[in-house]
Formats: sequence, structure tokens, C-alpha cells
Amino acid sequence: MGKPSIATLPPFQMVIVAFVAIIILGGLWLYDEYGDIQAEAETRAEAYISGEKALLKTIVQDAVSYARYMQSESDDAIADIQRAVLARIAQRSTEIDGYIFVGQWAGRGPQHV
Repeated sequence: MGKPSIATLPPFQMVIVAFVAIIILGGLWLYDEYGDIQAEAETRAEAYISGEKALLKTIVQDAVSYARYMQSESDDAIADIQRAVLARIAQRSTEIDGYIFVGQWAGRGPQHV
């Protein structure tokens, strides 16, 4: 008997050899594709996260801008109310002999009326 070769193998053994070769080559191909898919998934995830960060930053900046606007409006309204109250107190102080001092809880000094 001579050296065995693939041509002299019985058909069933040829099928097994072909099947094993297909499995090995298919596994290598799938492993390579999996690496490509992982790289693409990481790229897409980074792009998605950076897009979401930019969107979140815009939303936060809009909220901060709105809060500052509302605070300035509130400060203006409070200042108007304070002026009105001080004007009313000033009207009443003409009836009282003496001084009226008005203070604020915010730590600012008293105001003379």
C-alpha cells in the first residue's frame, strides 16, 4: 500500500474532510467578521455618545439660560416690590415722628426711609 492521498479516500471520508475544512474556514471567517462588527459597533457607540453629550449640553445650557432669565426677571420684580413697599413706608413715615429702618435678610445693610 502506498501513501494515502485525498484522491484515494472513500467518499464518506472525503465528505468529512471537506466538512472539517469548511468548519475551520467558516470559523475563521466568522471570527474576522465579528472583529469588524465589534470595531464598527464601538465607532457607532462613540458617535452616539458624543451626539448625546452635545444634545445634553445644549439642553443644560438652555435651562441655565432660562433660569438666569427668570432670576433676573424675579430680581426685577422683587426690586419693584421693594421700591413700592419703601414708597408706602415713606408715606407713612411722614405721620410718625422719627426714623424707620428697613433691613433685608439677604445680608445687605439697612435702608433709611
